[in-house]
Amino acid sequence: MLSVGSEASSTEVPRDEEWFGQMTYRDARGMYRVAKDVVEVTNYCDISASRLLVAGFGTQGTVYKTGEFAVKVIQNTRCLRHIERFRQEAQILARLAHPNVCRLRGIGSAVLPSLVLDWVETDLSRVTPRSDRVAVELASALAHLHSGNAIGEGLVVIHRDVKPANVGITASGQVKLLDFGLAAVVVAAPKKGATWQLTGFVGSPTYMAPENARGARYGTPVDVYSFSLTLWELFASRGPPFKNFSLDDLDRYVVRRGQRPKLPLDWDPRLAAVVEASWAPTPTARPTASELVKVLVRLEENPGSMDPFHAPSSSSSSGSWRFSIKKKRRPPLNNNNR
Repeated sequence: MLSVGSEASSTEVPRDEEWFGQMTYRDARGMYRVAKDVVEVTNYCDISASRLLVAGFGTQGTVYKTGEFAVKVIQNTRCLRHIERFRQEAQILARLAHPNVCRLRGIGSAVLPSLVLDWVETDLSRVTPRSDRVAVELASALAHLHSGNAIGEGLVVIHRDVKPANVGITASGQVKLLDFGLAAVVVAAPKKGATWQLTGFVGSPTYMAPENARGARYGTPVDVYSFSLTLWELFASRGPPFKNFSLDDLDRYVVRRGQRPKLPLDWDPRLAAVVEASWAPTPTARPTASELVKVLVRLEENPGSMDPFHAPSSSSSSGSWRFSIKKKRRPPLNNNNR
């Protein structure tokens, strides 16, 4: 079962037929209700083990490549946490259908539980495509997850681990959001800025929103925060943010003092504005993912200069930009982000 924001609670390893069962979610009162049956994936791809090529290793298992597919196989079936995350990822992906989300093509559990996914050539941690289309497509994927109808009426998906390594790029250059093992499913709330009491400190610390790191209530703005640091890393081309920070440094300077990477002076001020708004310390001050799509499309269509990632000429107007630009920015703590 998929429990919202919690770790695996079962004490027994599930049988094969229990791997991909019904999905449950917890409502605002903490009650569990069974959602509609997960879309049944019956496409058991005929893939020979001899054709599998090792493509990478992760904390939960191994990824193999075969033709146009990636086969993600869990290795440690004794770790209940890995089992729950793996099963949860299958249940969520089985319902998701969006051009910028990695598509689940099949499942299997005859020997070891496995997911058959669309193959992506690389990810943003390995390449830095100079295209604002990447930002638009990633924001579009998040907007779909947060919409309240991505996997079922009234259900919101919070990814909780948005980072360059989880943003795949296909051979044609299309963005595919990857790895839903840490995602949370919550009941949609009618008001903007809704929060839920979910497990804290979930995700990758460097890209983790302060409210998540503190263990406070949080919601979809945690994905927007992670999006902002991913965007900074993509367009600043200076490597990961806070790359020499320890966990204590991240807690002291980023979470408690609000430190953020320094924005390049040659950026289009409209791009700088959206990044600054998205990593605001207060979650409700951040734009929603759907708002990000609108403003990023506007920036893509009206770059203001020949290079959309450089400041426009003095004659260019940014009056249509909805986010304010801070006149003073806090200096970085070290030289990594200069």
